[in-house]
Amino acid sequence: MVIHTAGPRSLALFFEQDELSEDEACPGQDKIKCVVEIARATFCRQGIQAKYFEIEEYEGEAGTVIFVLAGENVGRLLFSFSSVAKAASAVRALREDPLDSRLTRLDGRYYLLIWEKEPGLDRLEWALSEFGRRENPDELFCAHLEEHGQVLMKTRALSSLKKFW
Repeated sequence: MVIHTAGPRSLALFFEQDELSEDEACPGQDKIKCVVEIARATFCRQGIQAKYFEIEEYEGEAGTVIFVLAGENVGRLLFSFSSVAKAASAVRALREDPLDSRLTRLDGRYYLLIWEKEPGLDRLEWALSEFGRRENPDELFCAHLEEHGQVLMKTRALSSLKKFW
């Protein structure tokens, strides 16, 4: 099997002729469940959480190509800062606070996790990256942060930092 990223929210999976028929790709699963699990894992590594997938399948002599589009993307932004003061400085540079967010401390760094509710948050990324660094919000790291980090502000961290710092 070969996986190609075909766009920001789409993948192309190529299976050789016998890979899907012989249960090599996902033993014990039907083809659609297998494709969804592969797509979900691939999108998660990119920080994309999809609520549903659109799947198109094309069979040929060499194998099967399956295109997967992640629907209703609920993305996340994750930034880390060396101090709460740096995070607060970044947040003060923002004009609005339309997002849900959380501030967590782990291993001497402060992580600001922001759930995107609408696309086009380039200005937000630009302002935060002046004071901190963008991190990859993949599932594994976010779970680690949740389990081992100290949550300082569970919700509305952006507005709380703006108000109290």
